Amino acid sequence: MENSHPLVSGIIPLWNKKILLGLVFLFLLGLSVKAQEKELRKYNELFFEAEKQKSLGNTKEAKKLYLELYNITDTNSTVAYELGIIYLEENLRDSALFYAEKAAGLRPGNRWFKLLQVAVYQQYGLWEKQIMSLKELKKSYPDNPDYIFELSIAYLENEEPKKAVAELNKLEDLIGINEMITEQKKQIFLMQGDLAKAIEEQKRLIEAYPRQLDYHGQLAQLYSVNGFEEEAF
Repeated sequence: MENSHPLVSGIIPLWNKKILLGLVFLFLLGLSVKAQEKELRKYNELFFEAEKQKSLGNTKEAKKLYLELYNITDTNSTVAYELGIIYLEENLRDSALFYAEKAAGLRPGNRWFKLLQVAVYQQYGLWEKQIMSLKELKKSYPDNPDYIFELSIAYLENEEPKKAVAELNKLEDLIGINEMITEQKKQIFLMQGDLAKAIEEQKRLIEAYPRQLDYHGQLAQLYSVNGFEEEAF
């Protein structure tokens, strides 16, 4: 290299250093990827073991594994959901609330996570929160009658009977007049002391199903219980 240009002789050691650093980086990257793959395998093994224990009815062991998974990463919505279910079944209010809200917060568009939230709120009488969750479900699934009916019940529990009736009317528009809806509205009107509206609801049911004799009998009973014997007859 005695005849090499000084600039060239200076570049060669520099390139050797860059190549060496590059090789070191690739080696470390390879170790990092392998470590991540190992951690992922361990996580998946834990998860499937937790699912297995749950399916076998070993709730205590399943909870232990789910908690271990949650401690590894608290961003897995499914793990939070499973813990929420377990704590709800164990009737541990604070933990059930925490994990149900965590799951729904991580995956706000997931129907099942939202339904768990609704169930937890219902269990502990958190009617306003339940109403908010049911309204979100109803917005996402406007043609699902169950969510409309549950929302009417939540309004009633929250001492908002007018809103409860309004939801029942929407349900009636969706699926038609039926005994369940009529009975619910009748009970609300009777609780409010509005016998006339309760009678009106029963008459609407009879108009829709005139051949159903039981509905005539229910109207007669309604009259009789409230002292209108002639109308009952």
